[in-house]
Amino acid sequence: MAEGLWSDRPIEPGERRRATAPYNFVPLPAQVVAAASTRTCGEAEQAALAGHDDYQPARHSGWFEVDLETLTPLYIRGTYRRGDFETLDSNPQAHCDQVALQNDPVRGALRNQPDFFHRGDPSQPVIPGSSLRGMLRQIVEIAGHGRLDRVSAKRMFYRALDESPVGEDFLAKFVTNGTRHGDPSARIESRAGILCRHGDGWRVELCGLLRVEKAALAAYWELLDATNLYTNTGPAGIPQAAYQHKMVGLTGVAASRWHMHPANGRHPDIWLRYAKAEGVVEPVDPAAETTGLVVLTGPMQQRGQLINHLAFVFEVFEEKEYLELEPIQPAEGEAPITLVDLLNDKDQVTQWQGRAFGAGGRLGDGQPVFFLSRCGPDGVERVWAFGRAQLFRLPYEHAPVDLVPPQLREPAVVDYADALFGLTPRGPAGGRKLRGCAGRVQVTDAELAPDQGDPYVAADLQQAFIPGVLGGPKPSSFQHYLHQQSDRKDALRHYDRGLAETTLRGHKLYWHRPPEQGTDDATAHDHASQYTAMQRVRDRVHFRFRVYFDNLSDAELGALAWALQPVGLEGLQYCHKLGMGKPRGLGSVRLTATLHRVDRRQRYGGLFDHNGWQQGTLPPEQLSGSPADEQRLLDLTAPFEQHILGELGYGDTLENLYELPRIAALLALLDYDRRPAQDTTASQALGSFRDRRVLPWPLDAVFGQTAADHNPDVLPSAAGVQAGPPPEVPPPAAPPDRPASPAGASATDPPPRSTPRPPVPPPVPAAPEPPGRPALQCGRQTAEVVRVKGRTVTVRVAGQRVDCQAGYGAEYQVGAVVEVKIGRVRDDKPDRVDLV
Repeated sequence: MAEGLWSDRPIEPGERRRATAPYNFVPLPAQVVAAASTRTCGEAEQAALAGHDDYQPARHSGWFEVDLETLTPLYIRGTYRRGDFETLDSNPQAHCDQVALQNDPVRGALRNQPDFFHRGDPSQPVIPGSSLRGMLRQIVEIAGHGRLDRVSAKRMFYRALDESPVGEDFLAKFVTNGTRHGDPSARIESRAGILCRHGDGWRVELCGLLRVEKAALAAYWELLDATNLYTNTGPAGIPQAAYQHKMVGLTGVAASRWHMHPANGRHPDIWLRYAKAEGVVEPVDPAAETTGLVVLTGPMQQRGQLINHLAFVFEVFEEKEYLELEPIQPAEGEAPITLVDLLNDKDQVTQWQGRAFGAGGRLGDGQPVFFLSRCGPDGVERVWAFGRAQLFRLPYEHAPVDLVPPQLREPAVVDYADALFGLTPRGPAGGRKLRGCAGRVQVTDAELAPDQGDPYVAADLQQAFIPGVLGGPKPSSFQHYLHQQSDRKDALRHYDRGLAETTLRGHKLYWHRPPEQGTDDATAHDHASQYTAMQRVRDRVHFRFRVYFDNLSDAELGALAWALQPVGLEGLQYCHKLGMGKPRGLGSVRLTATLHRVDRRQRYGGLFDHNGWQQGTLPPEQLSGSPADEQRLLDLTAPFEQHILGELGYGDTLENLYELPRIAALLALLDYDRRPAQDTTASQALGSFRDRRVLPWPLDAVFGQTAADHNPDVLPSAAGVQAGPPPEVPPPAAPPDRPASPAGASATDPPPRSTPRPPVPPPVPAAPEPPGRPALQCGRQTAEVVRVKGRTVTVRVAGQRVDCQAGYGAEYQVGAVVEVKIGRVRDDKPDRVDLV
C-alpha cells in the first residue's frame, strides 16, 4: 500500500535551512483513483458516467444552496471596456483621463481601473461561477486523488553560478573540458553569432567575438564618459537603445586568445576567449581593420566606476557560415515550437530586456546572440542553446510536466474531477481515444446577499488598496517546487535530475493569513509598474450561490459535499481561498451548504403539488450548525471517503480521509482556526533565495510534525520517489461492526459510518501490567493516558503500555481516559495504534 510519493524520511529542514512562503504543497498521490462509476476508457465503461439525457433512480439530482462569507477582504478583478483593452494592448502603462487620478501613477493606471467583478452595477459585486467552480474542482482533484494533467509543458530557463548542484550543472554545460565549478582552468565555450530567419525556421550566422573599451565607444559617439552609454549606472541601469547593436569599425585588433576573469561575487574564476581592439571608427573608414555590431550588457558599478569596462563587438565575416537550430520535441498535445519561441515566451522576456534591446525584448532576425552547439546522432553540428549574454540562461531539459510520474497522468483514467465537472476528448498512449463528457455539476455566480450595507472597504478607486508586489509563481525555485530529500544546498534536486531523483512537490495552496497592510503610496509611486490597485469587498460580507448536480452516485455526491465542506477534526473551520492577493492574506472565505434533493419520479409523476407546481423537492438537509447536521455531513461524505480508502488499500483499517498524511496536509492549509504564525508564512526577501532554503511540509510548518509523526503506516518505503506495489501482507480482518467492501465497489447503500469523534467512555479500572507483551486485539478499546510527550501519547491498554499517535493539534493530559484504535497486529506488536 502506498499513499503518497515520499522518501523514506520526509524532509525536515533544520532551523537555519527552513524556508518561509505564503504557500505550501499537498504532496502528490501515489496513484490516481478512478471515479466510482468508471475505470477504463472503453465505451461501455464510460457509459456508466451518467449523462444528461436519461434518468437513473439510484442516483441523485438537486442542488446545494451555499452561503459564502468573506473572512478577509476579497478581490476579483472585473473586465475592461473594449477601448481600454485596445489601449492597454499597445501601451501597458497607459493612464486614465480622470483628472483626480493623474498624479497617482498606480491608481491612475488604466490597467488598475476595473472594479470588482459585477454585471453592470458596480455597487453590486458578483463572484463569477467560473472562479467558484475552479476552487471546488481543485479540492475534488486533491481529495479524490485525481490525475495531474494540467501541468505546464513549458521548459524553464535558469542561470546559476553558485556552489550548488544546479550551479555545477550549469557551468558544466559551458565548459567542454569537464572542469568543476570554480576551477581556474574553466574555459567558457559559448560563441558569437547572429540569429537569422531561414525559410520557415531559424539559423545562426557565425561571427567573431571582440571586445573594446566602453570609454572608446563613448569617445566615438562624443559622450562625456562611458556611464553615458546607460540610463544610469545603478542596479536599474539600462543600456541606451540608441547605441545598442550599432555597426562600428575597429582598429588595433589583437589575435583572439583566452583571457582570465577572476571571481567578482557574481561568477567564479573563468576564462573567456575573445580578441581585443583598441580604437573605434566609422565602419567605412579605411583604417577599420574589421566591422561588427556593438552589444552592451548591464552596468556593474563599484565606487562610481564601471567594473565591466569592456563592450562586446560581434565581428561580421564576409564569407557567411551558418548552423541550424536543434529541433525541439514538443510535449504530448502541444504545438511544435523552436528555441526562439521558448526564449520569446512572455515568462522569459523581462522589462529590462525590452528597454535594453528594443522590440519588447524579443529575439528576432538580425539579433546578436551567444550560443552553444553540439553534434547530434547524425554527426551534424547544431545550435542547442543561445542567449544575449556570454553566460546566458539555459533551458532545462525537463519541463514541469516531465516530473509528474506517468501513472498520475494516465489519460485512460476518469477521476472524480473529470466525472463531476466534465472532460475533454483525449487520446491514451495505447491508441483508443477517450471521448469527451459534459459535466454534471454547474455552479452559478455568487450574488450579494440582501441587507449587507456597503460591501466595499474603500468608497472609490481614489482610496483603492495597494498591496505588496504580486508576482507570478516562480517554479524555477526548485528548492520549493520540487521534492527534496535533503536540505543541504549541495544536495538539492533540480529539474534536470528527472524522475529518477525527484518529482513535483504537489498541489500548491496558499495559507490563510491575516490581511497585510497596504504599501505606502511613496514606495508604490516610485515603482508604479510593479504594483496594482484593488477595490476590495470587505470581510464579513455574505454572498449566495448554487451548485446544481444531476445523476450523481453516492460517492460522487459525497465528493462534492466534501469539497464544499471538508471533513476533518471536530470544531475546526476548514475554509477556502479565492480571488487575487492570496499571498497577502486576501480571499479567505467560509462556505456553508444546505442540500436540496429532487425526486424526479415525484416531480414528473404529477403536475401539481397542493397549491403549486410539482417540483419534487425533498426537505432541505443542513450540513453544518449542530451535531446532527455534522453527522449528516459525515453520512453524506462517507461513500466517497470509503471508496478512496478502499482503492488505496486502507478500507479495512481507516475510516476517514483526514487520517491520510496528504489529506491532513490539505486540511492544515485549509484550517482557518489554527493559522500559522504570520512570520512563518511570510514571503522571503529576494536575497534569501540565494541560500536556497527548503520548505517544510505543511504539518511541520504548523505543528512541528513530520509525515511519520502523523501516521507512519501510510508512508511507503520508496526507492527514490517511485511508489512501488503494495507490500505482500495478509489483508486485515474487517471490524465486526463494519464489513469490508470490495475495492472499487459502488458506494450505493454504504455501511453506516460511526462518528470519528465519539464521546469519551466512562473510566474503567486499569488492569495490572502482566509480564511480557500480550497481543492486542484489533478494534477500539479504552485506555488511560500515562505519559504525554509532544504528539506521542503513552497509554495503558489491554494490560500494557503503548505509544500512540495523537491527532494533529490535539491535547491530552495524564490520567485522562481515552479510546484507542488498534489496527493490524503483527508479531505481538501494535502495527497501528491511534488515539480516537
